[in-house]
Amino acid sequence: MTTEGVRALDESISQLKRLKPIKPLIPSRGLTRAAKDHAIDQAETGSIGHTGKDGSSAETRMNRYGKWEKMAGENISYGHDRIQEILLQMLVDDGVSSRGHRRNLVQPDFRFIGLAIGPHPKYDHLCVINFAGEFRESNP
Repeated sequence: MTTEGVRALDESISQLKRLKPIKPLIPSRGLTRAAKDHAIDQAETGSIGHTGKDGSSAETRMNRYGKWEKMAGENISYGHDRIQEILLQMLVDDGVSSRGHRRNLVQPDFRFIGLAIGPHPKYDHLCVINFAGEFRESNP
């Protein structure tokens, strides 16, 4: 099912062909814990979006487990549990006029990543991915 048809796919392919290679992202325990918290929250409430049931933003959740610096972002995918499908959904970003998911995935200034995949009562699955330019982990 598509909102925009082949246009979003063609646009994604064109942009990806023009990109310069970026460095691999560094896994972060704190960003992963923040992603997991939000995935659990949405699994319990059936909600969607970036605001937690406690009113928290992605950045607030990240700061519970460390300190992000420079820039931060969050992508959420619904309906898939295989990473290949999740990444394709985010890269094409069908129906998202800002193409924010795609921008986050190819943002060269992001250096750290954390993600969690879990169940969702309406869409079966969800994936939360957190990004940060810099991230200093809190002591456990």
